[in-house]
Amino acid sequence: MAAIIIAVTSPSDAKAQVYAAGTNTANVTTKLYGSGGTYLTDTVTIANAGSEVDTLKITEWRKQVTFLLNTKKNTGTVAGTWVIRGGYFLTEPFATIATINLTDASNTYHYTIDGNPFLYYELTLTTTGTQNSTHSRRVIVRN
Repeated sequence: MAAIIIAVTSPSDAKAQVYAAGTNTANVTTKLYGSGGTYLTDTVTIANAGSEVDTLKITEWRKQVTFLLNTKKNTGTVAGTWVIRGGYFLTEPFATIATINLTDASNTYHYTIDGNPFLYYELTLTTTGTQNSTHSRRVIVRN
């Protein structure tokens, strides 16, 4: 399981930074993607049962936050869930905002919230069964 932390640092210049989990964030800073308020997290291929976790930090107030998941079925029977959670501190449990069930097909899933009531958002993608699928996660924020 890999974890990526993304910090949206400024609404005016629409920059995002990605940090490798468990590292000193001062030493691991990379611009990810930040044009027009769209922040691409990553793309991952998962074989059989597996999971990926992304943690997103949005430090400035946003009018809307949309979480997008593009799933491409490669082989087998795709199944599982995509859970979106929010929290105020990384050291405390996050509240579940939405749970989306994956279907056995290539598909695009999205979930939009008004504002950003939490400081941190955790996107947990879990696949089950015998399958191979590729997933791209994207977060779009509106000022």
